[in-house]
Amino acid sequence: MKLRTSGLILAAVAATTLPMATSASAAGHVNPCAQLNGTPTSTAVGCFYPVGDTFKVQDQEADGRYPIVVGYTSNGRQISCANHKGEGKVETCDYDLWEKASVTFRLELRKKNSRTFKTDWYTVSVSTGRPV
Repeated sequence: MKLRTSGLILAAVAATTLPMATSASAAGHVNPCAQLNGTPTSTAVGCFYPVGDTFKVQDQEADGRYPIVVGYTSNGRQISCANHKGEGKVETCDYDLWEKASVTFRLELRKKNSRTFKTDWYTVSVSTGRPV
């Protein structure tokens, strides 16, 4: 399967599927998402939610791989949020991040412990979710 990254997506919150559209909340926060695309659908998506300091990762294809968001903050904290729940399920990882920091993250697909695909790195504000 050929995968491609679709870049950083700024999105609003959706109920059961992670967001794929660009919009901002009333408070000016956005939820940046990294996405890996297969053909014809998305294979995995990982989003950062600045309100609550959470990452959400969704596996969108039953292919034997699992998605994981990895990253770090500007003040040295490591981030890792893996989803082993399976296709269509969302894993939520809650962090208490320093609001003045930025977070740099990417989405990876792994099989066992080997990385098979990855997005570019994205750096956003912890307080707003906007790119810095």
